[in-house]
Amino acid sequence: MKWEEKYELAKLYYEKNKHLNIPMRFKTKNGIDYDENGVALGNWIHNQRQALKGNGTGKLTVEKIELLNKIGMCWNLRDWMEKYELVKTYYKHYGNIKINIDFKTKNGIDYDENGIALGTWLNTQRQALKGNNKCTITEEQIELLSEIGMRWKNIDPMNKWMQKYKLAKNYYEKNKHLNIPMRFKTKDGIDYDENGVALGNWIHNQRQALKGNGTVKLTVEKIELLNKIGMCWNLPSWEEKYNLAKNYYDHYGNLEVPYNFRTKNGIEYDKDGIDLGSWLHTQRQAIKAQTSCKINEKQINLLNKIGMRWNNIGSMNKWMKKYELAKIYYEHHNNLEIPLRYKTINGYEYNIKGIALGNWISCQRLIFQGKIPSYNLTLEQIKLLNEIGMRWDNLDKKNNKELIDSKNLIRKKIEILNKLKLALCEYEETSSLRNEELNKIFIKKI
Repeated sequence: MKWEEKYELAKLYYEKNKHLNIPMRFKTKNGIDYDENGVALGNWIHNQRQALKGNGTGKLTVEKIELLNKIGMCWNLRDWMEKYELVKTYYKHYGNIKINIDFKTKNGIDYDENGIALGTWLNTQRQALKGNNKCTITEEQIELLSEIGMRWKNIDPMNKWMQKYKLAKNYYEKNKHLNIPMRFKTKDGIDYDENGVALGNWIHNQRQALKGNGTVKLTVEKIELLNKIGMCWNLPSWEEKYNLAKNYYDHYGNLEVPYNFRTKNGIEYDKDGIDLGSWLHTQRQAIKAQTSCKINEKQINLLNKIGMRWNNIGSMNKWMKKYELAKIYYEHHNNLEIPLRYKTINGYEYNIKGIALGNWISCQRLIFQGKIPSYNLTLEQIKLLNEIGMRWDNLDKKNNKELIDSKNLIRKKIEILNKLKLALCEYEETSSLRNEELNKIFIKKI
């Protein structure tokens, strides 16, 4: 990778962690999560520090130094893990880390005037935990030091864990699950806050810790606490979520899944189920590279087979703009019988440079009839058009009398589904209707 590409990864790391004290062995593909097959970002940052001192083969320009300064680069910092290894050596040799403030060493055992000021460094870690200096310390670093008997001077590292746990508990009490998006940050466990705790990443680290990955360690007590708030240790795989999406598509004929829709079978809503709507949204963001999640060509093709619309948000915005013009036309002319070649800018006057509103209305009718199967009308869209006098059928009625055969089966299924949606739009309290009443509505309309 080029220097600039690695710099972008370092920038992402800094934006998340607010420091560049990256462990030497840290590798990543997205600048946030550890990945064994990723770029050795910790080693790269170390090399930049060495380059400034004239060590190694790397060269730093003034421009590069300024860029690194912008993301909080500390140039006179010996690698955290290097110092930690010395402390660990001291602990193995002496059985404790009660190190005097003036102790310096090169090997972690013997005092050396020209060595690293290990006692001072440990004191700096304590101050960092209290927030009393410019240095920062991560949860992983706290855990590593705690494992070798670090004395935090009345500051219990468990307190920091418990603070995040309480946020997770608040999240669970509101959402009834802990499937928190990786980039979710919060100050109260409920609302997103860019300056808050990276709760999604913290939950991810707890899952990795249980598998023995990463540097975080989980005690039995912590595991039990997380179990109490519904922690799911083994998240469903991509394939499992895809199968739920496929069940939804097979049942409803589309993939217009509400964002907050949760399910266990892909058909019925279940508050304790998998967040299918959110997952589909994540897939759309992944294809645009707007999330840390990745999606491959095989997965894209599988989703395409079940009617995935990748630009659904933008498409809805465009749809609403044209709908607003149609609404103005209806209010002005008291009908929606718009000539096919009619174009407009304001909705009620023809303008050759305007939007082809007549063609758009015609397309909505064809989509409703299943003649453009690559598009779909939601219940909300049908309801909106119905409110401004939309005529859904053809004037000659031939299409309505058409027999269903193998050639038109899919199109007729879509049309029948849309007619059911239309029927539901005409009843304000359809949710309270019994199945028999819904059947009567369906038969009447079809």
